[in-house]
Amino acid sequence: MERRDWAAAASLEPVTPADLPWDRFQWAESQTWFAKGLGAIRSDDLKAADRALGRMEALRDAAAEAGEVAFATYIDIDLRTLAAWRAMAEEDSEMALSLAGSAVDLEATTQKHPVTPGSYLPPSEALGDLLLEIGDPTEALEAYETSLAVWPGRFNSLLGAARAARASGDGSKATEYYDMLVETAPDSDREEVGEARSFLSRTGPAAAQTASPYLPAGSISGLPLVQPNDNGVAAGTLQGGVRDVALEVTRADWRIETLNGPGLRVAAVAEEGGPPTIPAPLIRVETGTRLRVRVLNRLDG
Repeated sequence: MERRDWAAAASLEPVTPADLPWDRFQWAESQTWFAKGLGAIRSDDLKAADRALGRMEALRDAAAEAGEVAFATYIDIDLRTLAAWRAMAEEDSEMALSLAGSAVDLEATTQKHPVTPGSYLPPSEALGDLLLEIGDPTEALEAYETSLAVWPGRFNSLLGAARAARASGDGSKATEYYDMLVETAPDSDREEVGEARSFLSRTGPAAAQTASPYLPAGSISGLPLVQPNDNGVAAGTLQGGVRDVALEVTRADWRIETLNGPGLRVAAVAEEGGPPTIPAPLIRVETGTRLRVRVLNRLDG
């Protein structure tokens, strides 16, 4: 699915290995049928796609009858996405967009982040793919960006966003998303990464101030790391009833959970000569103290 190897997807065998109790895990079985159905559609085997649709409907209903509401909902999301592509195969773009949009709307009603259960193909990404195929890159870009807001760093959403931006004439966003794609898969020899490198070689890499703020896990941004600030110590120095505070505003790399985890490019404040911190350096003075603050803006643009 991620490689868009539709022939391989179409050849998948559901309910394998056969000795597992598949009747207890409707959602797990549905994932293979979903991939197989999409592969069949892309391989022009609509009868096989219809079999996948029928089996997914039965699995959704079985999950609902078993009281597995969350699993039934996630099967239904994938079912609507598959049905959208089935409609597209019949050149019914209006029905395809309606079904894909309903999958996006249904996912928005779920109450937990889609880690497990979750979709191999996020509905907003699928909607973007449909819109791009139909020839509406502006709406496709919006769909891909919606997908990235929920599923950040996904290879195919980044690729779709870059292509949609390029097709709609938004060179800045095309550069931004191609840059993110290369950053996400820096050692990949995939054709799509080559496409991104080729585009960036002509337009130049995205500058830090215009690149996406998202930093994938394990990436190296070259920016100073944000340090946590417990607000236990006031910034600056106090002498003769005057507190002098020298601050710098700079771009920084904020790893929110762990140093090797995902992060964000942010504008952060540092004491002059010190690391950027979040929260920013604390300015605290007693009544009557004079305050002298200097701020150096190191942001580009």
